[in-house]
Amino acid sequence: MAHVKLLPLLGAALFVLGNSAQGNAASPGQGTSTAYSVTLEQDGVCLSDIDGVREKAGFGKFARPTEPTKQLPTNDNTGKQWDRFCQDVLADKGSKTSVSSGDDGATSAMYSMMVLSSSKVDCSAVVDHWKAANKNFTGIPPAPEKSSGLYENADNVMFISLFTPSAGATADCRVVTCTETTTVTETQKKTERKGYAFLCMTTPNILGDGTKQPFTKDEWEKISAVFKASAQAVVPSVFFVLLVALGGILL
Repeated sequence: MAHVKLLPLLGAALFVLGNSAQGNAASPGQGTSTAYSVTLEQDGVCLSDIDGVREKAGFGKFARPTEPTKQLPTNDNTGKQWDRFCQDVLADKGSKTSVSSGDDGATSAMYSMMVLSSSKVDCSAVVDHWKAANKNFTGIPPAPEKSSGLYENADNVMFISLFTPSAGATADCRVVTCTETTTVTETQKKTERKGYAFLCMTTPNILGDGTKQPFTKDEWEKISAVFKASAQAVVPSVFFVLLVALGGILL
């Protein structure tokens, strides 16, 4: 499988996909123009891995959304709504602005992205990276207004969305391929480069208006139990390996 670049994720509740496509796409140099096109792969990518973690915490599987406002936007980039997203993907960095989701601009969804090295995604690597943010929480995750910048870390926001406890929660997860085409104005010579990302849109946005904790005490205890069980399972395995190694030395 293709190696996953563990680069910054999109700040899921820190932005809403698309309220603006401002002006023309930036040109890399004088006498050139740049345009972006997008290809969206099939939906439901990595959901079986994601749902497996959710079910261990006692939460239901994510539903695949049918309403347009709960789905990622189409690959039509006529209005340049994907430009900022693609620029950040090609620059190997996360973003706080991106493409239009077709909603009214309310923070009704959460968005998360991981840059990939190809159009193939290692779902285990993605989920493991998201789960790793658990170490950043020492107790029940606070409301955003009391978080002291905790949710400025995009990994933390993705972790929250992974365990969205709401009944009927939805997820639209896909691999996105961005193609940047640069044209030399005088000669019309074109060059292309591609970038890839795993992008998820989940609803509802459980960080909401910023005044409430994303999880109840009971929900957080269930989530914490998943990681405690994982840690306990690792210890015997490591101990066994040490015994085998020690035995080999003594023989």
